[in-house]
Amino acid sequence: MNRVAPMHADTNKAAPRWRRLLLALAMCMALPAVAVGEQRHFDLDLKAGQLPKDQQTIKVKQGDAVELKWTSDQPIRMHLHGYDMMIAVKPGEPTVTAINARIPGRFSAEKLQEKSGGGHQHGGKILYFEVYP
Repeated sequence: MNRVAPMHADTNKAAPRWRRLLLALAMCMALPAVAVGEQRHFDLDLKAGQLPKDQQTIKVKQGDAVELKWTSDQPIRMHLHGYDMMIAVKPGEPTVTAINARIPGRFSAEKLQEKSGGGHQHGGKILYFEVYP
């Protein structure tokens, strides 16, 4: 009579542990690194639809949380390209624009001018928003 030795459950326990460990390591390596940026705040004061020279370019790092606080002496509407944000500022009413600087590059904010037949057109650059990796 041939006897078959019973399989012990613990003879194969090491393999599943190693597989789980390798799978966990592979998943960690596949995840993109999340950069935690700084909190950045800029006060921007428009006069006659223009910013002073030293405020015409905002430079931040990718991952920064950016807050632009706008004031203006006249009503103005702008479009921030790349982030596709519309910004409207009224005189005497500070306007805060919060941006998560997730897209690297150089983006312009341009005045929007109403067209006589409806819609709008871009009417000149107000500032450049530069995001560095």
